[in-house]
This record gives sequence, C-alpha cells and structure tokens, in this order.
Amino acid sequence: MNTFLQTAGLLSPANTQGFNINNKTPDNYNLTFGVQQDLGHSTLLDVSYLGVLGRHLPQTLAINTVPYGAHFLPQDTDPTNGKPLPDNFFRPFPGYNNVSWTDNAYTSNYNALLVSLNRRFSKGFQFGLSYTYSKYMDYTGIPIYAPLRTWSYGFDSADQTHNVTVNYVWDLPRASRLKNNAFVRTAFDGWSLSGISQFVSGTPQAISFTTVQGTDLTGGGDGQRVNVVGNSSSYCNSLLEWFNPAAFEVPGLNDRGNAGKYSVRGPGVDNYDMALSKRLPIVGEKRMLLFRWEATTFSTIPSFPPTWLRNTI
Repeated sequence: MNTFLQTAGLLSPANTQGFNINNKTPDNYNLTFGVQQDLGHSTLLDVSYLGVLGRHLPQTLAINTVPYGAHFLPQDTDPTNGKPLPDNFFRPFPGYNNVSWTDNAYTSNYNALLVSLNRRFSKGFQFGLSYTYSKYMDYTGIPIYAPLRTWSYGFDSADQTHNVTVNYVWDLPRASRLKNNAFVRTAFDGWSLSGISQFVSGTPQAISFTTVQGTDLTGGGDGQRVNVVGNSSSYCNSLLEWFNPAAFEVPGLNDRGNAGKYSVRGPGVDNYDMALSKRLPIVGEKRMLLFRWEATTFSTIPSFPPTWLRNTI
C-alpha cells in the first residue's frame, strides 16, 4: 500500500463486456425484380429494383457511460481541488470501468433503381450506359442518453446516391472511302476510339469540432456534435469549399448539438478513361501492329451530375 500512489496504472476497476442473452440471429434479405425490353437497332433496355435489408444487426453500447451533466454535480466533485472526480467514482454500474454490451437489435436498408442501356457492336459502334439511384441507411454509434434515431440512424458512410457509367467503342469511318490509295489506307484507316466514363456522388461526411481550451461542455454523456443552423448543402465550385460552412455553429455548455449522423456530402467524382488505337496490317490481314494512346482524367469537383442531384443529403 505504501507504493500505491506511484503505480504506473490502475489495476481496478477493469473493462468488461457482455451481450444480450436473448439476442436474435442477424438476418439479411435480398429482393430484386426487373424488366427487359428490346428497343431494336441492337439495343437492350434493362430496368430493375434491388433491395438488401439487414435485420437484428449487432451494435455495441457503452452502457457504463456517465450521464450528461454528471461532472457538474456537487456530489461528483473532488472537494480538495474543485474538479470532477474520475468517472469510476459515479458510474451507473459501480465497480466497473467501461462496459461494452452487444445487442442484435438494429437494421440497415439498401434500396436501388438500376437502369442499363446496351447496344451490341453493330456497324462499327457499341455502347453501354448504366445508372444506379440508391439509398443506404443504417444505425451506427448507438447512444445511451441521446435520442436513438436522430443520433445514430442515417446514411451509411458508403452511400453514393448517383452512379453513372458510360462505355463505348467506335470504329472511326475509313478515310479510304473518300480517296482510296495506299497512303490513305495506311495512315487514316483502322482507327478506333473507346473509353469508360464514370460520374459518382460523394459520400456522407460528419462535421466535427474541437476547442482550443479543451473545455468539458457536456459533463459526460454520449458526446457532443455541432449545431446545424442553415442549409449545409450549398454547393461551391471549389475543392477547398464544397459545402456551406456558415451552416454550422459550435455548441455551448450543456448542449449536445443537433447534428445527425452525417451533415454534409463530400465532393463527387468524375473519371474519364479514353483510348485511341490504330491497326496497321502486316502482310494482308493476318498480322498487324497496334498503336494505342490512352488518357485518364480525374476530378473531385464534377460538373455532372447536376448540383440538385449530387449534393442534397
């Protein structure tokens, strides 16, 4: 006991964990249906719905978290210095430090409209277009004292509302149709243009904050978030300002903030991959050389999809 105050760390109380003994087995349901229509001209349209529903999903709760305002109560204050005592002196379950409790009681929902338009290679041209309009919602970060749905339910961090992909192959018209000679056939025939372009919405992002002085503003509880006081989805065409910063304020004392799980959506992405190739026949058509030039561009401030499609969360 004479060396207790010089020990490197606390030996008690210890962290522990548990689970709901009546937990149900997590379930995953997959739903899909669709229609296809031949539009003629070697073109096929496919429209379908996809749903993935998670039920009885596990989440971990920190059930020994002290309530909001606990650090400010007189009975939880150290009379020798006027500062709050360590949480272990007044936790809901005395004698324990952090208690992690797993409960299979939460859900996730993914719903998507899938549209594809494909033209088979015909008359030197082939293209495909696919579009996904989706919404992915779930629970993460389960609170003990804050309202469950407003605090934890919202877009999953991987949600991307719009996803458009276009692919194409085009055998360029032969110049020898206009002037048929060896030079024209060699230099201007056999060119092909191909590529893939993708336009994707940004993912949900949370707005966090810190204070210079590190003041305890909540006195315990599940944490603190910013206050949303305006339209956060105002889009600025700049990589350094892709949301409206004036829509957020730092919360005050005893204010846990009103922000939900995520408050803004990150910048979307445009990606273009293109290739220009030239076939050079050698000894008839049995052998050939292929010249290929490729280019890729990538942008995190896309001009498409439009703002009203991309930035509203």
